Amino acid sequence: MALRKLNLDGDRQADLTVHGGEHKAVYCYSLVHYDYWKKELPGRELPMGMFGENVTHDERTLLGSNPSHLRW
Repeated sequence: MALRKLNLDGDRQADLTVHGGEHKAVYCYSLVHYDYWKKELPGRELPMGMFGENVTHDERTLLGSNPSHLRW
């Protein structure tokens, strides 16, 4: 998945006034927060992407990683 200056490859935005662009190109959400919401909203299905994110990540695997290894 390649992140470009204005969006992710293959990603399109309907309303460019609030989505996409230099400062709104990608929205990441932590899997840890899903764990929290599953407890707060028992019985509700929460598929990844539920909160509008482009990428759902597991921050536990990112901790200790060197940001210079990330290629955008």
